[in-house]
Amino acid sequence: MILLLKLFIADDEYFFRQALKTMLDWGALGVQICGEASNGEDALAQIRQMNPEIIFIDINIPVINGLDMATTLRNEGNDSEMLILTGYSEFEYAKRSIDLNVCGYILKPVDKDELLSMVKKIIKKYEILGQNTESAENDLLQKNEITRESNRAKLVINVIQYINKHYKDSDLTVESIAEALFVNYQYLCQIFKKETGDTINGHINSIRMINAKSKFDDGVINITAVAASVGYPDSSYFSKCFKKRFGISPSKYVGKR
Repeated sequence: MILLLKLFIADDEYFFRQALKTMLDWGALGVQICGEASNGEDALAQIRQMNPEIIFIDINIPVINGLDMATTLRNEGNDSEMLILTGYSEFEYAKRSIDLNVCGYILKPVDKDELLSMVKKIIKKYEILGQNTESAENDLLQKNEITRESNRAKLVINVIQYINKHYKDSDLTVESIAEALFVNYQYLCQIFKKETGDTINGHINSIRMINAKSKFDDGVINITAVAASVGYPDSSYFSKCFKKRFGISPSKYVGKR
């Protein structure tokens, strides 16, 4: 069975990338090199568009390193077969530091026979999948969808937990949350909105308002202090948000207590 699997190479060394392209007879193996990048940021952008089945990732690729790049892809639900390229100096570190369900590690300089063996294992895995019955394939698709749904749910939970922990920080933004969770900003907004029906900023404001109201209910009457304690350095803006949320200004709410 001849497959056509897409391979993406993420490595900052131009001549190494060229060597990889000619090291094996990729066409005979049923593999097409669909793209390449010299830094992690560019690689992520291309991989999201191309959806390759196989990704070679240099652990020391600049801008976004290989480990962070792999983490980001896994957090986004990417299930490609990832092969980590690494030098002797950081090989032990790589083995200890990452649990990303990668298919293996290849030491530089790359041994042709070792690379061929690793690629054949990947191809064999896809061949087995391709030989399944239509029913089994449907089951697999359903399982993958369940996994993706589970990953999306976990991501939303992580966002909510992060907001609950950091809502008091006036510098809390969607961008800072995405960076902390190693997730693409647009993807994070899209998934959160789809799963909760609310925006991340909307949820941040809700948590802040609920906690502010709780403080007033507990007898705190200093509006400026309460505003600052829930992440609003501007008490006037806080008052507008509070009134919009509860239909009454903080001063009147405190006066009624």
